[in-house]
Amino acid sequence: MASNLTSVPLEARSLLVLDSNGESFLFSSLFISEDGRDQQTLVIFIRHFFCGSCKEYISTISSPDNGITPQELEKSNKRLIIVGCGQPNLIKQYVKDTNCPFPMYADPTQKLYDALGMIRTLSLAEKKPDYIKSSFLVNVAKSAVCQFSSGTAMFQGGDIRQVGGEYLFNQKGDILWSHNMKNTQDHVEVIELHNCVCHLLIMAADSTYMAESVKSYPFSMSDRSALNKEEIIVKDDELTCEEHCHNVSLWCYNPKYREICGRDGLSWARIALFYFIWLMFMAGVFASFVGIFMAIVDKRIPPYRGNSNAIALDISRPNPGLGFRPQIGVQKTLIKFRSSHRDSWGYRHGWGPYKDQLDQFLAYYTEADVQYQQTIDCKGQSIDSLRPLFRIGKSCRFDINMFNERRTPCTTQRNFEYDRGHPCVLLKLNKIYDWEPVTYKNAAEVPEQFKAIWSSEMSNYVLVECGGENDVDRDFIFEIEYYSEMNTTRIGGFHRNFYPYLNQDGYRSPLVFVYFKKIETNVLINVECRAYARNIINDDSIEYKRGSVHFELIVE
Repeated sequence: MASNLTSVPLEARSLLVLDSNGESFLFSSLFISEDGRDQQTLVIFIRHFFCGSCKEYISTISSPDNGITPQELEKSNKRLIIVGCGQPNLIKQYVKDTNCPFPMYADPTQKLYDALGMIRTLSLAEKKPDYIKSSFLVNVAKSAVCQFSSGTAMFQGGDIRQVGGEYLFNQKGDILWSHNMKNTQDHVEVIELHNCVCHLLIMAADSTYMAESVKSYPFSMSDRSALNKEEIIVKDDELTCEEHCHNVSLWCYNPKYREICGRDGLSWARIALFYFIWLMFMAGVFASFVGIFMAIVDKRIPPYRGNSNAIALDISRPNPGLGFRPQIGVQKTLIKFRSSHRDSWGYRHGWGPYKDQLDQFLAYYTEADVQYQQTIDCKGQSIDSLRPLFRIGKSCRFDINMFNERRTPCTTQRNFEYDRGHPCVLLKLNKIYDWEPVTYKNAAEVPEQFKAIWSSEMSNYVLVECGGENDVDRDFIFEIEYYSEMNTTRIGGFHRNFYPYLNQDGYRSPLVFVYFKKIETNVLINVECRAYARNIINDDSIEYKRGSVHFELIVE
């Protein structure tokens, strides 16, 4: 009998398996008897814990009708153990699903599978084995449902490519009989396993019987070449380069079995169908969640606003900033042009692109814009009377024609003064849903620089002021004028009647033109513009620049 026995590799003996509580055990401790008792152990290695085929196999074995019960095995000093390749926390659910009465362990590293020569493949059996009662699609569906119902453990079932096998050990750790799966549905049939338990285990002491029994099973540890078909070279010694190339070429295409990458046409068709169904299922789940999200989320009103707005997280309340035009690029804050040239060429920048962008932006404030026609004239009305109108989608009209009527330099007819080297820069207050400005009520509340020019009109406006960012920049700016709805050019302002912004279809932000009437040419000027109100925080830090905007000017 000794010539027919194979010892468990030393590497496999020292590897660990885990029980359902995560406690580790040496693999050898599962079958080696320390007290010398004549004990045999049958170890069944299954695939991942969500495999529907393996679950049917274990359920069939666990059925009392098959005559393999822990009580019957214990009477003859025998054991049956099951090992899976997933995480141990899935064992209890697996036992519950299969009604398995036998001890179960996990090898999440799959090192034990590798040490015993078990392969990884996704090939299916050419003929469905008798222990699989359900159809392929039903098993796939059951596996998917089981995986999703496991929650956070859905990716802990184990490698879906790993296949297992069946091993019979004696009390010394010798392999009496073994069978390694060649595909994902290649467990030993239950009737054969029953014969193994009822005969091989009972008569393991008979060397003649064991020799004949081992010979009757071609997939023994003494002939590992049978695991990957006869053409694949598998041996205990290290493979040569030629043998590696031979195996790779056969894996790429095996003419005898007409297989490509280890699969024949039927197998590829089945796996393609499996993944098609799987991906369609996942697409359906994704579409369902998107549909639910779109159904419960208001497309007009953001779920977080006011003090819970993301803009307000670091300062406990929303704080709008300023935007400016023209801005050729989102990341660019430089306005550089040569007043004597409209078009740009080479390194020379003309003023034409800046003028064109201002025209394009202001086109949304004309009667030709359909949404702009929905706005209403708010002059002379109080904010309290306007709020109900804002709630039903109305918004105030910003009269862009006033810049022409007042004969301001900031009009398209005058090219916004870019051709004369005195550029007009347009400012707007960034929109924050449901935010309202708290304006200054009297001269005592305003910043120091506004006290001398204070008028009661300013109490209805968010004030705007621009200047050089640094002392040297302020030396290069000689005169600035502001053009807005206010009746002064010494300061700009956004009327409070345009707020709150409630995502109205025709809403257009109020505008302020800053006219750099006289500045130094051929130098870089850093400009900073700030908005002022009681609930607007002005931050001088480079990181935030709250309530302000920065840009650079170079007039050549």
